[in-house]
Amino acid sequence: MPFGKERITPVFKLQTDESLDQANPVQNQWYPIMDAKNNVRLLVCRVSIETTSEDIEVRWTIDGITLSQTQAAAVAGTAYFLYKWFSGSALVFTTSNSLALQYTFLECRSAKVEIRKTTNNGSGNLKGNVTYAQMV
Repeated sequence: MPFGKERITPVFKLQTDESLDQANPVQNQWYPIMDAKNNVRLLVCRVSIETTSEDIEVRWTIDGITLSQTQAAAVAGTAYFLYKWFSGSALVFTTSNSLALQYTFLECRSAKVEIRKTTNNGSGNLKGNVTYAQMV
């Protein structure tokens, strides 16, 4: 490092959670939980639906790469947490927030998180929550 120049270490600042509580969701329509954000560290993604036996799909767009996963026959009111598997492009659903938190967070230049239901078994609310930090 040259004399007289400071190196500034980037810091990720925790942001207010992004949330969705969509009443009467339409089958196969994507709803954004977190719209495109820059310089993001994704910490936790949680989704649920208030109708039993709906299939819910979550899509993450990370630096232009799309990752998606479906939870078949979701249980009404159950919180499903998602994390990125270590290798490949798989997202993984779990009902254990402690398991999801054991996996590393995901840092990226841009991130978008969306959800939809792919079945039409009822009109229960579709919910999502993303906890994240942004570089300052």
